[in-house]
Amino acid sequence: MDTAIVKSSKFHQIVILRESLRRVSSGGSGLVSMADKHVMERAFFPGGNGLMLGEDAPRFPVDGTLVLGSNFGADEKFCTPDGELLCVDETNNPGTWVGLRKRFTTEQLEDCFFTNAWPFLHTGASNNPDGSVKQGWLRDSVLMGSCLEFFRTLLRELRPSLIVALGTAPAAFISYAFPEALAGWSGNAWRCIDQQPTGIVQNGIFTSACVAITHPSMSNAHLRIEDFGTAAKERELLQRAIQSGEKIRRDRSGH
Repeated sequence: MDTAIVKSSKFHQIVILRESLRRVSSGGSGLVSMADKHVMERAFFPGGNGLMLGEDAPRFPVDGTLVLGSNFGADEKFCTPDGELLCVDETNNPGTWVGLRKRFTTEQLEDCFFTNAWPFLHTGASNNPDGSVKQGWLRDSVLMGSCLEFFRTLLRELRPSLIVALGTAPAAFISYAFPEALAGWSGNAWRCIDQQPTGIVQNGIFTSACVAITHPSMSNAHLRIEDFGTAAKERELLQRAIQSGEKIRRDRSGH
């Protein structure tokens, strides 16, 4: 059996998310559903199971870190017209994962769940749609309502102590889930986000720390204000947020 196309998981949380994925509507965006696509061995959800070690991960990171990208990328780069996967393990690819390893320790990466605000593929060959395209996703009320419902399901299953937005669009997406705590993030621009680069949000009975960083596949820290305007300064921001998440986790456990 080709493990690259098996959609079952030993983690019941991922099974729940796979089932929920079928109910996510693309609205009028033209985004491509991944519900019936083959699944990679190691990749961001929904292209994979969202864990750096795939099904070899020893546990699902409840109370861990949620890392949120925009969408999974281009349909043309995910599979052939016949549906055959073009890659089964994205964690060894250059780009996103190289950048993630520069920002997180291996132990921290293994305590993360990696997914996307819009759990879809998009049409075209570019893996990074321009900002106007993502702005359209944010304005699509059907798409956003459906993706936010999926996001709430994810939060219930993961109960993250820390949420890390990779770029302005995922940060703006999170602001729709927590409009009071992260109102500034809705501007979908660093000049807005940098007024409040971190925050604490309340989701039901638990709280989570939040932070927004530039996408790890691109060296865009220079777009931020001086306090976070280099890779080193942005890593410091992330590490402070990780420490806030660790404190939240300790408080939850009573230690």
